[in-house]
Amino acid sequence: MKMSTLSIIALTLIFLGGVGAILLAISQNFSSAKDKQDILNLTKAKNDELQTHLVEIKSERDSLKNDLKHRDEKIQKQSDTIIQLNHQIVEKSNYIKDYLTGGDGYPFITTKGIKTIDRTKTEQTTFTLFNESKLPLYDIVAIIFDWNYVESKLQKTGKDDNSLRLSQNDFAQSMIYRFDETQMAPNTEILSKEKFDLHNGLLYVQLKSRSFFVFEKIAFVTENGIIYQGFVIYDNDNKILKEWIAPGTPKTAKEAILKKYNQIPPKVNFTLTE
Repeated sequence: MKMSTLSIIALTLIFLGGVGAILLAISQNFSSAKDKQDILNLTKAKNDELQTHLVEIKSERDSLKNDLKHRDEKIQKQSDTIIQLNHQIVEKSNYIKDYLTGGDGYPFITTKGIKTIDRTKTEQTTFTLFNESKLPLYDIVAIIFDWNYVESKLQKTGKDDNSLRLSQNDFAQSMIYRFDETQMAPNTEILSKEKFDLHNGLLYVQLKSRSFFVFEKIAFVTENGIIYQGFVIYDNDNKILKEWIAPGTPKTAKEAILKKYNQIPPKVNFTLTE
């Protein structure tokens, strides 16, 4: 059957419409793919830009962290220096104070020259006032009492055995020797100007300096013709600061020395009468 011209035209138009639709679809697909690629490229570019910014931020953060670390280290060093300087200032201040007062140093008494009883011509001894401190001592007063004489003259008052009544005359007679020194250099000694017979003595000594008060007990015992001695030094709280007994002293002589110490009360307070 022979188609009419109109039908042919219609079919042609339909064909062309299909082709156009296909071309449109192809065009749309191509455009969509291009848009996707553009989006991917843009996303990649933005991501690269973001990564660059992140690297820059990290670098700035690390730089700031190092700056803060250096600042903290510098502050710590400055703080350590200040603390060290403060310690040095305190040490210097304490040293100056101790140098002017004598610090914890204290004077004490020893004796020299005691021989055996058989050598009566050299039996007498001298007193020696010592400063073994590394600092000078000032305003030193050392009064040495013959305790045996004191004990024979005193009268105890009340219940306090340390409060001892003694006449002014007996008090003066009981003093064997007195040191009065304005100053003593570190590690020095001063000898008494007189000699004394002390081979069976018991001495009580009051010692004072600008910063310290101590008292001392010195005991002598004779055994088999040989004189042995020892001394003990107490602070004002009755704490032993120094104790010494001559090397080679036999046990019985040591016990006798310690027994003599106990004849003197822990603290002695004289009450002087007319």
